[in-house]
Amino acid sequence: MRNPRIFLKNENRKIRPNLVDVRKALGRAVRMMRFGKRRVDAILIDDSYIAALAGRFRRSPHPTDVLAFAYDQNSDIAGEIAISLDTAKVQARERRVPIQLELILLGIHGLLHIAGQGDETPREWGEMRVKEFEMLARVL
Repeated sequence: MRNPRIFLKNENRKIRPNLVDVRKALGRAVRMMRFGKRRVDAILIDDSYIAALAGRFRRSPHPTDVLAFAYDQNSDIAGEIAISLDTAKVQARERRVPIQLELILLGIHGLLHIAGQGDETPREWGEMRVKEFEMLARVL
């Protein structure tokens, strides 16, 4: 069943995880974020695609785990999230967690960015970590 507030599509042709629980958890997270009836679009891509996006939008053409783009308040879409499945797979292995859990965490990270949470300074980074794990505990 599709969640009307989160549209999640896997465009990575090499890694095909089961996304049922990821969609459910991120759908709950979107509702918690109080975006109203606006939805969030999320795409799962590979390292080369996310590096191209990072180069275009962050002027840093290197792979990263997640990028988020907030939209105008008048849009039907709250924002977009791009997640590298290649990087998520590596990070999941390093943390010894299922890839689905890593994807949920990265999705939450993106949602928090769309909601305005930064992570550029040490203080913002710490706040982001706390919010990520509080929300993760609530959506699982």
